[in-house]
Amino acid sequence: MQMLKYQLLLEHLSIPATVKEIGRSSFKKCELLTKITIPSGVVKIDSKAFSGCSELKTITVKSTQIKSVAKNAFSGISEDAKLKYPKSKKKLYLKLFEKKKVKTTKK
Repeated sequence: MQMLKYQLLLEHLSIPATVKEIGRSSFKKCELLTKITIPSGVVKIDSKAFSGCSELKTITVKSTQIKSVAKNAFSGISEDAKLKYPKSKKKLYLKLFEKKKVKTTKK
C-alpha cells in the first residue's frame, strides 16, 4: 500500500528497459504525471495502464516492438497529450494509438 501512495505522486516516469509489458492499471490515476518514456523492450500496453493521468502531456515511445495497446490504456489523460515515436513505426503506431485520444508526432 505504501508503494501506491508514492506512485500517485509521480510527475515524470522512465520505465526500466527490462520491462516488456505495462500491466493493467499500472499507473492509473497518477494525476501529477506529466511525462512518460516507454522503453525499447515494451511490446504491450494493457488496459487502463495510464487511465486517469489527467496531467499526462508527453508520451515518448522508444520501443519499436509494440504490438498491442489496449483501447482504454490512455483514457482520461490530458487532451493536449502528444506521442513521440520512432519514424520507422509511423504507420503501425498511428494505427495502434489513433483511437486512444493521443496526438501523434514522430521523433
